[in-house]
Amino acid sequence: MFKTARHHLAGYGIAILSVSLALLITRLLWPVMNQSIFLFFILAVLISATCGGMRAGVLAAILGALLTEFFFVLPAHSVRLETTKSLLPLFLFAPLGLLVSLITARGRRAQAALRESIKVKEESLALLETLLSKAPIGFAFHDRAHRFVRINERLAEINGLSVEQHLGRRLSELLPEIGQEAEAYFQQVLDTGEAIIGNEVSGETSAAPGVLRHWLVSYYPVRVSSGEIVGTGVLVEEITERKQAEQLARLQASALQAAANAIVITDKRGKITWANPAFASLTGYATEEVLGKHPNLLKSGKQDRDFYKRLWHTVLSGQVWQGELINRRKDGSLYFEEQTITPVTNEAGEITNFVAIKQDVSKRTQLEDQLRQSQKMEAIGRLAGGVAHDFNNLLTVIVGYSQMGLDALGPDNPARLSIAEVLRAGQRAAALTNQLLAFSRKQVFQPKVFSLNETIADLQKMLCRLIGEDINLITALERDGCFVESDPGQLQQVIMNLVVNARDAMPDGGQLTINTSSVNIDAASAARCEGLAPGRYVMLSVSDTGCGMDQETVSHIFEPFFTTKEQGKGTGLGLATVYGIVKQSRGHIAVASQTGMGTTFMIYLPRIDRRHAMEELRSEIQTISGGTETVLLAEDDVMVRRLTAQTLRDHGYTVWEAGDGREALRVLEAHQREAVALLVSDVVMPKMNGFELADQVTLLRPGTPVLFVSGYPERGLMRDKRLSQDQRHLLKPFTLVELLRKVREVLDEGSAATC
Repeated sequence: MFKTARHHLAGYGIAILSVSLALLITRLLWPVMNQSIFLFFILAVLISATCGGMRAGVLAAILGALLTEFFFVLPAHSVRLETTKSLLPLFLFAPLGLLVSLITARGRRAQAALRESIKVKEESLALLETLLSKAPIGFAFHDRAHRFVRINERLAEINGLSVEQHLGRRLSELLPEIGQEAEAYFQQVLDTGEAIIGNEVSGETSAAPGVLRHWLVSYYPVRVSSGEIVGTGVLVEEITERKQAEQLARLQASALQAAANAIVITDKRGKITWANPAFASLTGYATEEVLGKHPNLLKSGKQDRDFYKRLWHTVLSGQVWQGELINRRKDGSLYFEEQTITPVTNEAGEITNFVAIKQDVSKRTQLEDQLRQSQKMEAIGRLAGGVAHDFNNLLTVIVGYSQMGLDALGPDNPARLSIAEVLRAGQRAAALTNQLLAFSRKQVFQPKVFSLNETIADLQKMLCRLIGEDINLITALERDGCFVESDPGQLQQVIMNLVVNARDAMPDGGQLTINTSSVNIDAASAARCEGLAPGRYVMLSVSDTGCGMDQETVSHIFEPFFTTKEQGKGTGLGLATVYGIVKQSRGHIAVASQTGMGTTFMIYLPRIDRRHAMEELRSEIQTISGGTETVLLAEDDVMVRRLTAQTLRDHGYTVWEAGDGREALRVLEAHQREAVALLVSDVVMPKMNGFELADQVTLLRPGTPVLFVSGYPERGLMRDKRLSQDQRHLLKPFTLVELLRKVREVLDEGSAATC
């Protein structure tokens, strides 16, 4: 209250002065009012004006005059005669005081408004000063001489100097590297009167030497009320982080575009919003074709609904999904795809997009299938090899003694037919064992150079009887002999297997075509064929017009025990055997088939030059004869040992028998003074195997040739490096003719070496 009174004290003084003059005149005209009453009313008016303001002061003055008139002046005179005269001072001086008070009040209001306006402007200027000083954007004002007049803290920080260091100086003096260019813009603004907005500037500052920074600078003219340009204003916004973010975004975009893997971005509903070029290469769909569409256009039908249900449940829960699936390209071809789908969330943790990275793993899947195929063959091979040794020993005895029996019996002997059946059964059992070893590639390969065309021609009559009259057999053989190096017996087995399969695929008859031709395999074609090298090959194709196979069946046909035949009509080993024999021949087998359109098997074998082939054929040993040399025979199986010894003795040889390696050394020691021409040894024997025995015999009798015999090739012949040099081995079950031929061959080679 007193503060307000102090602010308006001048106005109150004027009001009091007016009232005091009125009372003074009243006092002069009518001496009735004594001095104490006069002072009392002056004091009352003063207190009223001080405490209540101007209006209270005026009101107190008026009331004071009236009270004086009626209570002091009128009682002292005649009311009837002096009323008008007595009221005259009031009518004269009260309005005067009121008028003076009103004028004074208006003046005070104008002063108050002016002070309020000044206060608002001062507060606005203070606020503007604060905003400019603390603003995150740099600001400066330069006069027409380009000197700093004002600069805020942010721009001083950007320049690496204090505010005080800038004032009154030019930017070219402080930072010559960027100052001259900036002052050129200052002058352009002063000359044209037009602002320059958003000019990008890059450079280094003393605050961060060696670091490239970026700013967005705007220059504009500063005008006064008359329109005159008095200087240049500058706004500087640092955009280093934004530029770095833009560069990173461009780098990321370029990386996504150049990525070898297909990358797809979808919205939350799974609609494709972006795809990189690798996606087009993988699927055959251009980016424009898939935008706004769902990736299910790639579905192949190989995955069921539960598969996709689990996939979506994973990604919608915010987890990353990884897995493999089979998709379909635009051209309809299938491919194996490894895919990773990652959910993308916003700041609130809500899923907004999905990013899928796709990789074609068809080749890897194919290699894995081939590995599994090899592992299956390995398993069956181990099974076959596990029984081959003992089984072949038995078959050797059965086949050998059956041959002896047939030779001993006359052509009219009734027992001859029975023994012949035993021989055939033994040979069939031996063929089954060889079949198991062949497809698993455990069999010792006995290759020779021969004409594939001649082999097919020799088989043609038998094949015609095999397929029946309702199937037409056509052979289209190249004029050249088509010489290859393989095991002739095994390759005949390949042809027989393929022909039997073709016959079974044409139960109502049809056409079977066997074709041979010479082909050149280039590097690109060889890369698509497992284990095939570029070069010249003989292609053997066997085609039928049968029921054909779908691609799922084709992918399994070379697996052991896989068969499409009815129960009891197929072992599932035929094509697996074919596969193994072809691989042992350093070749490749392929198949083309379509349901209802027949099947074609194509076998590629390395081609042998005709001149080289003829030389190989002429060098074969054609004679079979006995001898008089001494042979040391080591065989742990009693029946095989007796059969072998008897056969050799029947053909003129002297035979020393031993049941194992150690016994053979004792026999050799007992005949120190006698020469031994050949060691015939089983490979797998107790106490000392055949290779160890051969080493000891070579020490005792240097130069003694060795013929290894085995019914278990993996543990024996296939693991010894010496056999790759001289090939002196004989596999069980062997015939008596094969035994005699091989013994004679090794003896003759030894004699030639000695000479």
